[in-house]
Amino acid sequence: MIYIVVLNWNGAIDTINCVKSLMNLNYDDYKIIVVDNCSTDNSYDSIKENLNALYITGKSFIEVKYEDRSKYQTLENDKIILIQSPKNNGYASGNNIGIELALNQEDMKYVWVLNNDTEVDKEALTHLISKCDSDKNIGICGSRLVYFTDREMQQGLGGVHNRWLCTTKNYEMGRLVSKKYDDEVISNNIDYIIGASMFFSRECLETVGLMNEEYFLYYEELDICLRAKAKNFKLGICSDSLVYHKIGASTDGGKSMIADLCSIKNRLAITEKFYPQYYWTVWLSLFVVAFNRARRGEFNKMKRCLNVMFNFKRNKGSKCH
Repeated sequence: MIYIVVLNWNGAIDTINCVKSLMNLNYDDYKIIVVDNCSTDNSYDSIKENLNALYITGKSFIEVKYEDRSKYQTLENDKIILIQSPKNNGYASGNNIGIELALNQEDMKYVWVLNNDTEVDKEALTHLISKCDSDKNIGICGSRLVYFTDREMQQGLGGVHNRWLCTTKNYEMGRLVSKKYDDEVISNNIDYIIGASMFFSRECLETVGLMNEEYFLYYEELDICLRAKAKNFKLGICSDSLVYHKIGASTDGGKSMIADLCSIKNRLAITEKFYPQYYWTVWLSLFVVAFNRARRGEFNKMKRCLNVMFNFKRNKGSKCH
């Protein structure tokens, strides 16, 4: 059984459309876990109303209370499970609620974590399963992400991490979707799977653990991929698995103050954790980040950037929200 985790935060329309696209998959042995991350609008009620209205022959939609999640066991006909977090503790925390629920199910083989601002090709899941079944060393597999508004252009095939600056970029971004790849070559050239579509094996999650909730937002996927590689799991890419991504919708478009702060703080946090020898080059590079904020007239963001730089060691355990 494949468990698909979709995290919602103030994005009911995107979430509903994502679920609808999943219901068109040409593979039926799956269940969808929708986690509402304590939305501040009426997302939860809207999603609940729409899921109730969806017609699934012989299948059911069930609402699970947060406090009952650890003892919940899915029934054969349960197709969509909805659960609401009482607090928004970030992207990793919200997804972990769904992942933990999936891990509690004896029939779980893989967990597919999808951004709610995605829609999937009907064969996307079939290709992911085939890829991972053919290579048991793959712990986390990614799809070919395609721009939602331009389905001939790909967003990326995994990501690359610059250790000197702790910057990231999507691999093969901007290429035509029609381009053919050797997935093994791609896998050897990436450092992480892009978080919009991450396909985990049960063994990987049980060995490596859940997503790191310290980050709140950004760099969670790099963290778990580095931990997986340290445990000798491979990162896989399945270029035949197409996922259409609406860039930025899941984080309210452009970077908010909190998102910007998390991005800066987590560059230092993940570098100190995995690549401490590069810490000071990353730290110095943040002066450029602060300067760019000032150049754009974003003086509050500039001040926060400098504050993070000079107080990171002292406030290391503090949250960025």
